Amino acid sequence: MSFLVFLSGTFIACGQKGAASPEKSAITTNRFLKKYGEIRSPFEVIYLGYILRRLVDGASAFSVMPNNISVRLLDTLEPLAYAGSNGQILVSKGLVLKLYSESELAFVLSHELAHLKRGHSTSKLDSLSSEERAQLELEADNLGVGILASAGYDPRDAVSALQHSYYAEAFTIQSYPELRKRLRAIQGSIADSGWKPPGTRNRRDFVKFKQQLAAKSMNASALTR
Repeated sequence: MSFLVFLSGTFIACGQKGAASPEKSAITTNRFLKKYGEIRSPFEVIYLGYILRRLVDGASAFSVMPNNISVRLLDTLEPLAYAGSNGQILVSKGLVLKLYSESELAFVLSHELAHLKRGHSTSKLDSLSSEERAQLELEADNLGVGILASAGYDPRDAVSALQHSYYAEAFTIQSYPELRKRLRAIQGSIADSGWKPPGTRNRRDFVKFKQQLAAKSMNASALTR
């Protein structure tokens, strides 16, 4: 079981319930890590781990989550996120730089957690229609908003997270839900989430996190000139 989604860019693969093994997911994860490299400086690792722990605790309000979930940061400006049944969630430097707050990043991760929890898989992707693939995204959005609210984040920032992802690059894949339809559905999910204001929106650590990633990008660019 694995799920792959490029939140912006030219390719989006949405999964189906299936039986891809954790071993296959590990192969896919390693392929991404080999292609892009990984950022593992202590601050980034600790910070992402903090957000993930909050979300996993929030997800436990719906049912038990696997205990082997981790998040790893890809060293690429290509904005992408991936979640596999081996419990590893990948998120890229490029995606983080397109987001404006910790709660937006938390929604990206909660959306991936929702795919894991729902058992969405790419193993039989070809058998799904565009409408069915789009429905999986809406399902993950709905549960992701619930996880976000349960974790103490402001779920309204799921709206801006999607907007920033969609507007970052032109979307041309028919299987992805239209933004307006997705935002309408999320507004309903927020109303049903049991959210108790105010909720976390941003913290200094996110600002530091983003600044450090931007500096790494600038340094890498200077070295290639």
